[in-house]
Amino acid sequence: MMMNRLLRIYVFFFTCTVSLCSQNEQNDECQQPTYCSRFKAHSDMVSKADWLSKISNSEHTWFVIYGYELNSPHTYGKCQQRWNPPDNNDKFQRKTNCFNINTNQCQRFDAEMRITEDNCGRATERGLKNSKTELKFYSQDLETYFWFFVCYVFDADDNCTLGYLDLNVSEKRFSGDENSVMNLNGLPWELISADLLINFNLTFADPRVEFKWFGTECPA
Repeated sequence: MMMNRLLRIYVFFFTCTVSLCSQNEQNDECQQPTYCSRFKAHSDMVSKADWLSKISNSEHTWFVIYGYELNSPHTYGKCQQRWNPPDNNDKFQRKTNCFNINTNQCQRFDAEMRITEDNCGRATERGLKNSKTELKFYSQDLETYFWFFVCYVFDADDNCTLGYLDLNVSEKRFSGDENSVMNLNGLPWELISADLLINFNLTFADPRVEFKWFGTECPA
């Protein structure tokens, strides 16, 4: 409980700081976002090569600690994910296991996907069973975190009408505590908050961006 309270205070500090940044209108869809110079931020572009080298590893787990649901009720707590390396046709399996708050049980959401890039070079997962499913990655430090935005349904103007946004952090545990307690020390909250604001016009102060690491842990 104390760790959650401290985490919320820490994130709120960076939320307030990032909110002071001015945003320049982006006329080119592939133009990289402009950040406050005080953050010394780099590009948040995650390429396919980045995805292959940093994310696709069947032995490495990612924790989902914050999330935003778009036109879908928030019913899940702790989620863990693993990305299996793709085959020669760029097909792969993403393994997801989450705690379902409504049923009080773990629930799997494994998916067969193909990894590719959009016209800007950003790593993009596309569903094999549902070809409209699209997932994109955003990060300035893939060693520690990434945001991904998943969309299942698009309207006639290609705006997402059903999907979610999740913050994944690299598995890191406190030692000496039966390897069970997550260690969030050292996360670059200034970069995480900047990505959230610039790309999705959201801050951690928005009630729609919910803390998700609660409930039973369900290993990926």
